[in-house]
Amino acid sequence: MFLYRLLSIVALISLAACGGSSGPPIDEANAKEAQAVLLASATPCTSASQCGLLKFMPPVGGCGCASGYVAYSLAAPSAQAASAAAAEQNALANFAQRNG
Repeated sequence: MFLYRLLSIVALISLAACGGSSGPPIDEANAKEAQAVLLASATPCTSASQCGLLKFMPPVGGCGCASGYVAYSLAAPSAQAASAAAAEQNALANFAQRNG
């Protein structure tokens, strides 16, 4: 639980550093990031083949880099849902940056 809170704080700081104004696509991207972080389970991750990394893009500021990463277990029941939410966050963030 502490890890999720810490990662959420880091994500918020990253968004603020990129000029974190808000609007509907930005809010949707932020909501998808929060959903993915909640779904990403850190266990089991006892071997490299069981571990994955979710990447999040900033929805504002035009930063061409990722705004955050979350390690997660590919073997967890929620792994596919976490990966799908992260992919949606990236798509929404890219849309928000192009149309912001």
